[in-house]
Amino acid sequence: SGNITIGSGVTLNSNTPAFLVRRNASVSGQTDNTYFKIQFDAEDYDTDSIFDSTTNYRATIPSGKAGKYFVYATCQCHKGADTNSTLNRGYLAIYKNGSLHTESLTSLESNPGKRIQMHVHAALDLSESDYIEIYAASDVDSGNANIRISNNNTFFGMFKIGA
Repeated sequence: SGNITIGSGVTLNSNTPAFLVRRNASVSGQTDNTYFKIQFDAEDYDTDSIFDSTTNYRATIPSGKAGKYFVYATCQCHKGADTNSTLNRGYLAIYKNGSLHTESLTSLESNPGKRIQMHVHAALDLSESDYIEIYAASDVDSGNANIRISNNNTFFGMFKIGA
């Protein structure tokens, strides 16, 4: 888990720390058009134990690991049963230190749908103790919104891309 040096001075970053986490169960009954934090509860891998999948559900940059990171996430915004077509908008966001940093929005307002697969990504310059969380929201015509989990469609990962 270090850098690789090739020939005379060419160094390749090892892209760690790195992790990939998933949400194993659907999240239903969320307040319409209101962001909520996705509690990713299953780790595929976590090279430096930077993701907390039991308490805070966030990635925290450890001492000595500051640098530039690529962050990515996806989830499926959904409105109830498959027969409903009242989903107007889906949101997915990267929060840095408790504040919105990068937001992805898909709007179907003139033609509401059943579900939307949302994606968000960013390259961030992170310092020691900075933390990253993923939030989502669905805007529906009436009732509560859902984040649907099936076929591994809700996950969050990041990896270091440079100093």
